[in-house]
Amino acid sequence: MKNFLLFSFISFIATINSANATDRYWIGNGGDWSEASHWSNTSGGSSCNCIPTLNDNVFFNASSFSSGGQPVNIDQEAYCKSMNWTGSTASSTLSGGSVLNVYGSFILNAGMNVTYTGNLNFKSNNPGNTI
Repeated sequence: MKNFLLFSFISFIATINSANATDRYWIGNGGDWSEASHWSNTSGGSSCNCIPTLNDNVFFNASSFSSGGQPVNIDQEAYCKSMNWTGSTASSTLSGGSVLNVYGSFILNAGMNVTYTGNLNFKSNNPGNTI
């Protein structure tokens, strides 16, 4: 019985780690990472009322902000697979001080502001990620 439970637990962990990434898009201008209303399953779409997990790729693009200078504040420990700001409005801002855990690539926009002061942890053991 113990061996079966151990095997079941290991299979469960393997299933979690092999989950396919879901794309999440920031919407609705500036705000806190923890505000589920700021996340969508499509660019410029309606809110999915969800917060990204370590299995989710997050994107900030032209549909995320109506004008520059709007912050995305990491207000609680946050997770994502990859983070990509390449399509965001110039001078958009990554801010906050809580821990940010990235399990893939971390790509910023050359025109954005970064006032983020928290710990940024790169957690991937896989090759090919971009920072």
